[in-house]
Amino acid sequence: MKVVKQNFLHNYLFDFQSVGKFIAPCGKAYSPYLSEWINMSVKNDPIIKVPIGGVLELECEAVGSPPPQVKWVHRNNLLQEAGFPEQNEVQNTAIGKIRSRLVIDCVMPHHHGVYECSGTSGSKKKVSSPIHVLIEENDDMTNTACERNSPKVPRVVSWGPTLLELAEHDITLPCTAVGSPAPEIYWISNKNQIIDSDTISSHYKILPSGDLLINQISWDDMGTYTCVAQNSLGSDKVASFLYPVKKEGKLVTFLLLLHRTQNQ
Repeated sequence: MKVVKQNFLHNYLFDFQSVGKFIAPCGKAYSPYLSEWINMSVKNDPIIKVPIGGVLELECEAVGSPPPQVKWVHRNNLLQEAGFPEQNEVQNTAIGKIRSRLVIDCVMPHHHGVYECSGTSGSKKKVSSPIHVLIEENDDMTNTACERNSPKVPRVVSWGPTLLELAEHDITLPCTAVGSPAPEIYWISNKNQIIDSDTISSHYKILPSGDLLINQISWDDMGTYTCVAQNSLGSDKVASFLYPVKKEGKLVTFLLLLHRTQNQ
């Protein structure tokens, strides 16, 4: 696969004709294949100081093909997983970006140490630069975040800001939220239509996880989809941009998705 980098908007152009299709000995046609790759970045400083009882929020981003999955690790202990669900279809034709937030509402001394975000795209794996968390003494322990089972405003902790996939494939836009009471999730489509658990459609379906399944995507599905998490205390929302790729297209401009300096 040829990759051409242009200065204009730092766009990346992929030549799908250079990928093509191939026929297996059994005569079955396979989908065009994109080389496996992954880039990782964290949005925090290398060293963070948090008072006891405070809130620790870490954010990491992975971009790759196939769409990546990420894990937060602290002292070799798995804390949180997020990412694009694995599909039965050949999913390595897609490119996706995933963001994951690790939120600890009530920081205690045992939360100190090194945190890392690791990403996987197919057989490719990469680990982010480490984040060192230092816990400071706090004379004021009135922080309501430390009250057990205290109500909390919803927070979206993982989502896919961008996904590019071949037309006629099924795709899943991830969205996971936390809060107390547990938030309900609904989506707003690229045509500003509400998609919720009561929506009856052969094209859209909200999964129990909150992810949005879109069947057999076409050019008409291109655009921004908004995931909204809400409970009685408030709401949080994030946006995902879907770009269907025509199989016969020679070049596809990936806009700012693959601006690999990760400016967003």
